[in-house]
Amino acid sequence: MGNYMAFAIAVGVTGSLFADGNSATTSASAGVRIVAPVKITAIQHLNFGSIVVDDIKKSSSITMAFNGFAPGVVGNLSGNLATTELRALGNCTLYRKSPAHTPALFHLQKDAWVASTSNFGGSGIFDTDVTVVIDGSVTLSGGTGGPVSLTVATDLPSDPFTPAGASPGLVYRRFQLAGTLYIPPESLGTKTGTINVSVSYN
Repeated sequence: MGNYMAFAIAVGVTGSLFADGNSATTSASAGVRIVAPVKITAIQHLNFGSIVVDDIKKSSSITMAFNGFAPGVVGNLSGNLATTELRALGNCTLYRKSPAHTPALFHLQKDAWVASTSNFGGSGIFDTDVTVVIDGSVTLSGGTGGPVSLTVATDLPSDPFTPAGASPGLVYRRFQLAGTLYIPPESLGTKTGTINVSVSYN
């Protein structure tokens, strides 16, 4: 009888050791934040229309300027785009049958959470959450004579707007490009070139 009781006690101790030290459980939460890609789309292209020069033997220039505020300075943040006008700088004017001039127009979309983490109270209105890189000068070639030089101007910082079919979780902005054309002597015909624009998250 004494031997049986001793065996029972030993078994009980062994069972307790397995329960306390040889296994354990816990849990961890799992999560992820999905960030929308930053995208930019050209909606309208830059077109100065048709320019008539006063003398093909002389150089000439004309600028497409933004009205209302200077490029690169905080201007109209109501969502309305700045208007533009052509201003002849010398030896040229707008051809009387010219189509209307148009600034280049770009739509930018980005993640609303990324925009909310930017400076200035989380408003994101100064584009501190993205970097916009724009060609400063472009060569326009074609037609006859030498190429035309374009110095690019912009109405950044971008303006907020809400497009049709806007997606929740996204912020939409838009901005324009204009600039100044420098036309060398005896340069005639249609001149074209490309302005490269890129955006990236900071």
